[in-house]
Amino acid sequence: MKSKVWQHSNLIGRNLKNIRLKCGCTQADLGHILNVTPQQIQKYESGKNRIPLEHLYTLKTCFDVGYDEFFCGMKTDKQVHIERRISKELIDNICSTVEGISNYTTLRNINSIVTILSREVH
Repeated sequence: MKSKVWQHSNLIGRNLKNIRLKCGCTQADLGHILNVTPQQIQKYESGKNRIPLEHLYTLKTCFDVGYDEFFCGMKTDKQVHIERRISKELIDNICSTVEGISNYTTLRNINSIVTILSREVH
């Protein structure tokens, strides 16, 4: 499982790319504004490198957007906890329903679904 820092860097990077493209800028243009190489911009956009806060401030000012534009789509710990709880309840419900099923193919398919859901929960 990827770390939360990586997931946030990846999300911020994707949002940066969307903002950049919407404004018609190239990675070279952004690199010039931030005094970094276009390769560094690519690393920011892919989430490989974290964007320094001072760069976010500069970008926010240049693009005339709020900080929330860069963090759009980020889930809070409370949202993640609720989603996990719902997934656990769903798994429990599926497992209790499976007890009455005798068809092997159906059981195998349900088991695959439960396995996928379990990975998401943990």
